[in-house]
Amino acid sequence: MEAEDDPITRRMKMHLLEKKGKLFYTIANDFTGFSSFEKEETVAAEGEEEESKASGEQIISDDMFDRTFMKGHKAAITCMDWTADNKSLITGSKDCSLIKWDLETQSKLFFRGRKFDKNFAGHNDEVLCAAISPNGKYLVSGGKDRLVRVWDIHNQTQIQTFLGHRDSITGITFDSENDQFYTVSKDRSLKMWNIREMAYMDTHYGHHSDISVIESFSRDRVLTCSTDSQCIFWKVNENSELLYPSKMHTCDTLNVINSQYFLTGGSDNAMDLWIMNKKRPIYSLEGLHRNDSWLLSTANVRNSDLFASGSYDGQVLIYGFRRTERDFGVLGRFQGLHGCINAMKFSHARASNDLYTGMKSTFGSNIMLAVSHSKDERMGRWHSQKNTKTGVTILRKKASE
Repeated sequence: MEAEDDPITRRMKMHLLEKKGKLFYTIANDFTGFSSFEKEETVAAEGEEEESKASGEQIISDDMFDRTFMKGHKAAITCMDWTADNKSLITGSKDCSLIKWDLETQSKLFFRGRKFDKNFAGHNDEVLCAAISPNGKYLVSGGKDRLVRVWDIHNQTQIQTFLGHRDSITGITFDSENDQFYTVSKDRSLKMWNIREMAYMDTHYGHHSDISVIESFSRDRVLTCSTDSQCIFWKVNENSELLYPSKMHTCDTLNVINSQYFLTGGSDNAMDLWIMNKKRPIYSLEGLHRNDSWLLSTANVRNSDLFASGSYDGQVLIYGFRRTERDFGVLGRFQGLHGCINAMKFSHARASNDLYTGMKSTFGSNIMLAVSHSKDERMGRWHSQKNTKTGVTILRKKASE
């Protein structure tokens, strides 16, 4: 990258490198303040991939991070997404509403719903997923009412609804390189829509059970995972799929690291690392959260070594991924984050100026992590946390003196 390049040119070049998988940020150590993984006890079964169990815990000090707690939802929070400028956060809830939070003023703007009222211009049942369009104009949400709803994000009005799914909508993602977005559902289908034309495009099938999560991969490429314990890589423009069966662990969460690797996690309190050219995990870590708690949510910074997981054990675990060794480990733990953590999300890394001024690894200090707190899980009430205050905590690293 040439020193005389203007900021826009640098950004375009870096975006191209990201697409090719040649740009990777090592920021996990800087984010946590730890340079090595927690002590591990490594075990390997004959003929199986190596697995590890974390033992000694590294607690991330409260002196390193500011915590901002915001409340507004009346029921469990199920999903979230950041605006492109990292100034606002969108959350969806079982109370049928969505909220846009202004992080600077902590003010709230509501995308309101009304339970069981099908004549109301908003959700009439639990919201389960939401995503902001790449241009920042639209918010798309879905849930138990089986309707895809498109909102004007600036005035919180519903401008379009789409019929088509026959069961709860569980995931939404946008293709950042065109006008398409995708939805998945408990009806086992993947549907494709056009946000500019406000039109339905196509439907794909491949899973044998409820689809839990969808993640964008690249242009016309998405990944999904399902309760059938497998992931599918969809080449939607070619109408073809690649299957990744998980024989060891459940697949309830999914995160794309870059064009080569992705992660899955599940209710068996384990995470698996996958590489695109292999049909089974290349590394696994078990016994992550205390008391064998279910892993409820995960988050990562795309094209980096940083990711996190949440449960209902009062902790958020921060991990580091090592590309050379093709493994990962727990770097540190946030404590005092109670309730069911059904959703968490790192702020957009591209908002950091360091990305365009020399590719400094210290831009991990500018990344925020949003963590939700709820009394019960996203899809049920198996581990109710009755004393939890429903809300969102923003973890922001304090400026070094």
